Amino acid sequence: RYHTNNFDGSARYSRISLMARGNVNSHSTISGFYEMDFGAGASTTDAYESNSYAFRMRQLYLAYDNSKTNFHFLAGQAWSLLTPGRVGITPRQESLPETIESSMLAGQTWTRQLQLRFVKDFFQHRLWLGLSLENPATLYDTTGFQNNNGTVTLPNGSVATISSNGTGLTNDAPFSNEIAPDVIAKIAWDPSWGHYEAEGIVKFPHNRVSSLGQGHNNTVVAGGGGGSMILPLIPHTLEMRMAGLAGVGIGRYGSVLLPDATLRANGSPAPLFSAQTTAGLIAHPNPRIDVYGYFGYQAAGRRFSNYNGSPYGYGNPAYSNLGCETELSTLGCTANTRSVMEGTIGAWYRFLKGKYGTVETGIQLAYSRRQAWKGVGGAPDTSL
Repeated sequence: RYHTNNFDGSARYSRISLMARGNVNSHSTISGFYEMDFGAGASTTDAYESNSYAFRMRQLYLAYDNSKTNFHFLAGQAWSLLTPGRVGITPRQESLPETIESSMLAGQTWTRQLQLRFVKDFFQHRLWLGLSLENPATLYDTTGFQNNNGTVTLPNGSVATISSNGTGLTNDAPFSNEIAPDVIAKIAWDPSWGHYEAEGIVKFPHNRVSSLGQGHNNTVVAGGGGGSMILPLIPHTLEMRMAGLAGVGIGRYGSVLLPDATLRANGSPAPLFSAQTTAGLIAHPNPRIDVYGYFGYQAAGRRFSNYNGSPYGYGNPAYSNLGCETELSTLGCTANTRSVMEGTIGAWYRFLKGKYGTVETGIQLAYSRRQAWKGVGGAPDTSL
């Protein structure tokens, strides 16, 4: 696939949103927000003729804001509290790159998922404290193991159950076994110049290891921390954005979707180190034009074991990469991802802006590079 070319035009990321808001009294407001696009692909989707893609829920939540106590509550599916923000800890004020959203940016921290979010602000809305309980998921890499739809055969013959297929109205994609929500905390500061955030996450990867007639559950603690900032270098004309997150077991919170964990030889979860960062400059030379440039980077650590001469885990140097750079090779290409970097530049031009709306067009150029962990035969990399 590295040597092939691809052109794909689509309207799938056209977006529709609806917000309803009402005042309960002089200091309390309740609002509901629903945002959707056509990014889902149903089993009946025909990419050769009708291109009929399915409606998809992006965000759907209820929010309560109290200006007297400076308390804010959100329940539903929204951008994760880990997603960098622009103002305080406020929904719909996320600091997202101006890129085409279907691929976002390597190293960008985000998810959209179910959450219960509690926020309190102080000092005339300058200091914000937030706590969010969010839907958990663990993205496992089971290289070396025999994985049969979430049931992983271990070297000693036992079986680790890490996920199960959806039932009822959910799709068949596997859902990881989880025991508790991801717990995320954030502090945001809005002084007279800039916006600054620091956050942390704790999560609990969980699975079960079974042998004939017996078994036991495994739960480990993972998590990490990071921060972000927005610096208005020239107010309303040029700003710099920087963000980063590092820890163990948090790979799914980055655009590249690197794994959260692998398995130890005994079947218990083995969280992987992960780090991601982005930096960008955004210029507004006039009210109609935005110009941007970003750099993003995301990397995964390695954790592996060898049992009876066979390699297991993530990034094991005993894996074969001999065939990675030879088309149709039968020598093998494991190539666990070590890092992905991306540099991109682009611009938007609003050629029509009036009281009924805005019409704009844009262009983006991007370069990305993937580096694999070294194995037998070297450490292959690809660029695009």
